[in-house]
Amino acid sequence: MESNTRTRDYSLSFAWAPVDSHLSLQGSLQRVNSRQIYDRLDIFRDIGFGQSFGMDLTGDLPQITVSPATQASFADPANYFWTASMPHNERNKGRLDAGQLDAEYKFDNSFFRSVKVGGRYAKRTERDLSNGYNWTALGRGWNGDPQLTYANAAPGDVASHAFKDFFRGNTTLPGNLMFASESLADRFNANRTGLVTAPPAGFCTGREFDCSASGPLPVTGYGGQFNPDGTLAIRPVGFVLPGDQVENRTKNIAGYALVRFGPEGDARGISGNIGVRVVRIENEGSGFIQQNGGTVFIRNGAQVTLANTFLARGGKADFTRVLPSVNLEYAPTDKIKVRGGYNITMDLPTFNALRASGSIGVATTPSQTPGGIGTFNNFTADTGNPLLKPTLSNNFDLSLEYYGRAGTSFHIAPFYKRLTNLPIYALTTRQVTVQFTDGTTENVSASATDYSNSTKAATVKGVEVGGRFFFDMLPGALAGIGFEGNYTFIKSSNPGDVYRDITGAVKSDAPLVGLSKHNLNATLLYERNPISLRIAYSWRSQYLLSTNSNGTNGTYTYYSAPGVVSNQDGGLDASTQIALPIYGGNYGSIDAGVRFKVTDYLSFGVQGTNLTASTQRTLMGGYPGGKLVGRSWFQADRRISTGINLAF
Repeated sequence: MESNTRTRDYSLSFAWAPVDSHLSLQGSLQRVNSRQIYDRLDIFRDIGFGQSFGMDLTGDLPQITVSPATQASFADPANYFWTASMPHNERNKGRLDAGQLDAEYKFDNSFFRSVKVGGRYAKRTERDLSNGYNWTALGRGWNGDPQLTYANAAPGDVASHAFKDFFRGNTTLPGNLMFASESLADRFNANRTGLVTAPPAGFCTGREFDCSASGPLPVTGYGGQFNPDGTLAIRPVGFVLPGDQVENRTKNIAGYALVRFGPEGDARGISGNIGVRVVRIENEGSGFIQQNGGTVFIRNGAQVTLANTFLARGGKADFTRVLPSVNLEYAPTDKIKVRGGYNITMDLPTFNALRASGSIGVATTPSQTPGGIGTFNNFTADTGNPLLKPTLSNNFDLSLEYYGRAGTSFHIAPFYKRLTNLPIYALTTRQVTVQFTDGTTENVSASATDYSNSTKAATVKGVEVGGRFFFDMLPGALAGIGFEGNYTFIKSSNPGDVYRDITGAVKSDAPLVGLSKHNLNATLLYERNPISLRIAYSWRSQYLLSTNSNGTNGTYTYYSAPGVVSNQDGGLDASTQIALPIYGGNYGSIDAGVRFKVTDYLSFGVQGTNLTASTQRTLMGGYPGGKLVGRSWFQADRRISTGINLAF
């Protein structure tokens, strides 16, 4: 994989604030140009794991074992079969043009402190070129080119990898496996033609399904470029198909007014600000819906094939929203403050959600007969939505703050949010038009993973409690020890985001994506010139990642009782559609840092991240009784960094 990103930011700003004037002006202009070049090539191979292998899921981490004979077979390159390649290339570029102008008028000797007005204009455009993920077989014997093994690999095309200290040695894996080398993938990242070139004529005549005995190839070329009938088997290089290009444009025009107020001098009373912002958004997107054809399947007793076609798709929408804001503060004593606020905020959908492109395909059940034709399950669709509305959040916040002696504070802050028009990426059913190779078309029902605005409001409510203090009553250097911490409880619901449990039943009890119910941060502090030290522990409980994740949103055979095949509709077919929710598991880590002040102008420090090398887990839900099942495990390395600060 190779990625190269470049961003250029051109900004200009000004400020006009005469000392003898109540009026001040400021403004800015900005242009940002960005582009990305991304090339990736996956090269697949098959390797047998013997008659069986062991997988133990009873512990904290999976333990995978194989027999000694199977382990020994991994050292033989003749047991590895070249199977397929899948390139993915992108050439993306975007531009942002923005300008803003603000004016403020300040009052003297008045309850009203200032009035501020302003406006902003921004236009963001993006053009993405992406040629998808074109999986195609290398030479497999049945497609006109012989089946090659790693014993036939050209020099430098294969490398061995030993899983040393995998997960710090806390889990076992079959080791010392062979893979296509990184240098092989790098050579054909942008153009795989050389990789799929057929081996020399007569290279392994009579051994088309296992060429190991023919020895290494003189040059790279593992077949699969052409079909048996001579037509090209791989998609053309570059961005030549209609569906390769997607364009998006967003224009944002906003104006606001804000009044600040408060009692004069040291008088006690309510202070704060009241404002309103009016925003107009224009979104426009264009692209193509690609119908993934070529799959032959049996439907209603007849053999049919979807055609390879592209259908132009576009959309344009505009929205005007009024966003008020009120923030109030009252200090009954010098040590106590009460704050309250209400505002409406707006969040725009991502360009990925707004994309006009997508795909239509078909899901089938493989034939039980080798080489047989699969049986139709359902049509599928996956698209974005250029007509998505922005999300609005009504926010209510309240806090009580106490400030004791210097360096000591405590706060408690309840909050409530109500979100509407959240973009939901969920499994649903909708009508699409499909075209077959015989020229006929049909309106059909498809299992679709689409973006849409939720028709039901989501809510977030909770409370944060936190504080900070130093043990400055201790003698000498110990007076620099302190503590800072906070705990946040969050309860969220998002009834518009649905999933399908393991039985196929539709559920709407998922929380909001990304929010943990319990969140904790605790930091040990030390502040004593010239040393500043932090040791921080952060922890969060499980949180929702997705209700529609690849790999857990397919169909399978559901047995409601031994030998009884059922689906969610009570029928007797073998197609039960699921879309299991995926959660991030409980996770905590420790970071630390120390900084030394040498002079007023020079300091240096050391920072450590994830010192505990904590393991992150993802879990699958949707099982009876709320049970969660392990899905994947990740472990990031510890990181140590140093830095020097100079002040002039």
